[in-house]
Amino acid sequence: MTWKRLLEGDLALRSLQAVEDVARALESYTPPADDPRFPSLASGAAGEALLHAYLALLNGDEHQAERAATLLETAEPLAGATQTVSQRLNAWRWQR
Repeated sequence: MTWKRLLEGDLALRSLQAVEDVARALESYTPPADDPRFPSLASGAAGEALLHAYLALLNGDEHQAERAATLLETAEPLAGATQTVSQRLNAWRWQR
């Protein structure tokens, strides 16, 4: 299966701008720490981290990458993770 662009030209640029605007708006919002959705992929820090990570990959934006890492570090303990993402990735690499 190959990757195919969904949007091109001006529509692609406007769509990317809208996604970047959403990411900027989310930076000013932090849900209460006792919110059970906070670490969630669907509606919490893990999902927001994914958004920022994709933007960092797309644009090479270091700020987006840092934001993604910060959000993952915040979400992991709340989700009951006993290892960090980097620890799990390193363990997975050694198993291969």
